[in-house]
Amino acid sequence: MKKIVMLTVLLLASCRTEFPTEISTFNVEVQLVRPQAFPNLNLANAIVRLRSLETGKIDTAFTDSSGFAVFGDVRPGRYDIRTRASNRNGVMLDTLMRRAEEAKIRLQLL
Repeated sequence: MKKIVMLTVLLLASCRTEFPTEISTFNVEVQLVRPQAFPNLNLANAIVRLRSLETGKIDTAFTDSSGFAVFGDVRPGRYDIRTRASNRNGVMLDTLMRRAEEAKIRLQLL
């Protein structure tokens, strides 16, 4: 009986699986690109929205004077990205971002 208990304990201990407790996150960088017809379009303070297609959560950021916006602590997943700058719109739908290398987005304004 003692051998069976010891064998059971050893089997359970060897089957222990470690699961990660945290999902790795990354920054998403969005760069707005001016339309050719509007080379002097002001890109500062444009609103950029990042919406998770899995959770529906919407994050908002504003661009700097060069047209860059950064979102921090973004989880891997599918996202819609929308922006509006000086009456010009930009949209990127159903964008898959799994790691930081995929999170540098150039968004053409129309």
